[in-house]
Amino acid sequence: MLKPGRLLAPRPGRRPPASRPAGRTLSDRIAAAIRDGILSGEYPGGKPLRQAALAERLGVSPIPVREALRRLEGEGLVSCQPFRGAVVASLSAGESVGLLEVWSVLHALGLRLVFPLLTPARLDRAQRAAEAAMRERDPDRYADRRFRVHETLYAPLRRPRFLALVRLLDRSSRRYGSVWARLPASHTLEPFLDDHLARLREGDLEGAVRSLGERFDRAAEVMAEHLGRMKSEPGRVAAPVPQRRRTLADRIAERVRREIVRGKLAGGEALPQVELARRLGVSAIPLRESLRLLENEGLVRLEPYRGAVVTPLSAGELAELTDLRRSLEALALRRAVPALMPRDASAAHAFLRKAAAATDPASAADLVRRFTLALLAPADRPFLLGLVAAQARATERYEALLPADARRLHLRRLSALLAACRRRDLASALELNDARHEALAGALRDRLAARR
Repeated sequence: MLKPGRLLAPRPGRRPPASRPAGRTLSDRIAAAIRDGILSGEYPGGKPLRQAALAERLGVSPIPVREALRRLEGEGLVSCQPFRGAVVASLSAGESVGLLEVWSVLHALGLRLVFPLLTPARLDRAQRAAEAAMRERDPDRYADRRFRVHETLYAPLRRPRFLALVRLLDRSSRRYGSVWARLPASHTLEPFLDDHLARLREGDLEGAVRSLGERFDRAAEVMAEHLGRMKSEPGRVAAPVPQRRRTLADRIAERVRREIVRGKLAGGEALPQVELARRLGVSAIPLRESLRLLENEGLVRLEPYRGAVVTPLSAGELAELTDLRRSLEALALRRAVPALMPRDASAAHAFLRKAAAATDPASAADLVRRFTLALLAPADRPFLLGLVAAQARATERYEALLPADARRLHLRRLSALLAACRRRDLASALELNDARHEALAGALRDRLAARR
């Protein structure tokens, strides 16, 4: 059972995992305590998490508990339902495979980005971390040590969004990692982890990417088979929880997000919560939740003693968003195109038509995001599509800078992408999606340079 003391320190004898930086707020520490309860099996899939009971048990008020549960929902560990409260998300074969697919794509991107920055000393440190992971038999420590290999490799990157996604993916995968560590096949596959480091040392980048991809593919097969067997065991894998409705905090976040995208709230501008709550006609509690949502999207920074600040536009963030979107959307297209139905294509086309008719650049950018999500919806990978949606939403305020002629050209490229998807021509769809992101990034870099 969770105890208040667990908010202040890790369990005796256990170092805080490298993927979980020390919490800055009380809700961070509450989220870490509940996360530990889920990962340890204290809270199994399908178990309700009552806010009042958790608050009493932890000796805190319900407000930071609610914020913590929303954060865990973003990690895929909890589902929050109106009138039902929070429920621990259940293990599923589909989700485990989906997480491993995203791991494979993110690591392929990460290796390509960090490869020019790797030194023999850093590879030595990663090798020692890999050897420690291969020796470890405790499931919790095994997951920590395995993550430390990637953390060591990616340390030279100046890519905050990429590194945040790697940390999020690690947290979201921990429950499956614990299952994986207990399977006999897990340690027979660890040499793949060692192999990609050896290839990096030899200067064989593509070989390293291929080796790591093969390891994730094999792990996905093993996990899907194991979790498929668990379905027949009562209480082990619960039915999926339905999609939650939008809360007041979601609606407030949408209003603030719209003002940021439209430039009414400029980069670097402070957002005093009392003043903002008064202007929006809301109370401080849902406003604070909404600002945490916007922080997770990268639109706002919450700074100690200063409060919320709008994140400035930058060429570096634009480049990072472009790389992430190309990688994640390519993965989604590989699943969506073969499954695309006429109704899916019609829904996407409707958003594209509205975007072409929109006169407000911010509205056009929002409709383009909706087009992307409608086109990729048949991928049927909720976690992946959540990541795609987050990156697309963060790109909106950049796309709103496009002049009318560049926006028309961008929409023509999207129309060509939709046509390729209708034909189920995956190769052309992947090429067109890559080209549209490259062209969009180039046009937006020019706009950013002109604003200096």
